[in-house]
Amino acid sequence: MQYIRKNIQLAEEQNNQLRKLAFDTRKSESEHIRIALDKYLEEVSPMYEKNGEWSGYSITKSDKGFVVTLWSRIQGGIDGAKYLYQFDNTFTSETELSAQWNEGMTYGEYLGQSVYDQYNQAKEYGLKSNIKRLAKGNKVQ
Repeated sequence: MQYIRKNIQLAEEQNNQLRKLAFDTRKSESEHIRIALDKYLEEVSPMYEKNGEWSGYSITKSDKGFVVTLWSRIQGGIDGAKYLYQFDNTFTSETELSAQWNEGMTYGEYLGQSVYDQYNQAKEYGLKSNIKRLAKGNKVQ
């Protein structure tokens, strides 16, 4: 019972803080809730995602670049690998991943489909790369 009272008290305090914020900024309470929800969803949801029947990837933005997470259901494919594509002249922090890269694909599709190969080619030939592997992933059995 005390737990319920504590939760009710906490909810009332948060509601009062929201009312004060709304009064101070002259925005409605629902506007503040919408802004907070938009900010939260931007932080936790991928900026770009492609889900196929057998494989796919999601791309989120971090402070240093784009984090590409790969998944696969194909035997021998890589599942769970993560790569950081650091910002550069082509992919800046302002890059719109849904914009057209060329006639065939968007920036997000190019990044998601090429990051694995670019990383491995740079590693194989000893080239400097702006791609870092964050998680190796596992081969699908």
